[in-house]
Amino acid sequence: SIFVREKGQNVLDARKLNNSGERDLVKLKIKIVKIQDKTLQKYLDGIEKRLEAADGLDSEKELYRRKKINCLVIEEEGTTGLTGDTEDSEKEGEKERWNAFWIGEGSETKVGTSLGRRGEGKQTMHDISIYKSVFGLSNQEKGRKNLLMGKCVLPKTYKLNGKTYGRGAFFCDEKKVGDYLQQIPINDKNEIDLFKKDFGI
Repeated sequence: SIFVREKGQNVLDARKLNNSGERDLVKLKIKIVKIQDKTLQKYLDGIEKRLEAADGLDSEKELYRRKKINCLVIEEEGTTGLTGDTEDSEKEGEKERWNAFWIGEGSETKVGTSLGRRGEGKQTMHDISIYKSVFGLSNQEKGRKNLLMGKCVLPKTYKLNGKTYGRGAFFCDEKKVGDYLQQIPINDKNEIDLFKKDFGI
């Protein structure tokens, strides 16, 4: 499938370099975790009405009524993590993987011999989710650890209660930068630990 191909290629692109300057081996673990719906709603509260407004509800609506929801959990070892600045969305470049993954719509950092198609892999992850949502916990090589964030990308802009909303929404903390609020990783250690427990990471 496109998803498996793109995820595998993205992991290969993000391999760490060893002391000889060669790419290290990586491990990719893919599993299905059944999570209680009430647990999942801590992270997705109110999303169904927004999905409906944006024509994003799956045709099999009973999927949203299950007491336990299948969640795809992907873990990787031996990669660089989402490197780069996590609190300045205007930074760009090959090392700014955090911004390319979470903030940039259609942006990418692929250069040279990188294998994955530019931007296709991250969009595919949203497309296969019935909630159009992805959560990530990243450890940067030689950088910050336990960086938690989530993002929902709906099919289109939408109106709800007379107000127009964009396609994207975040599970994150915020930091005021000039005249706007910058999305930044969750800082609460208890919330991060709970996320790891809930998703079996």
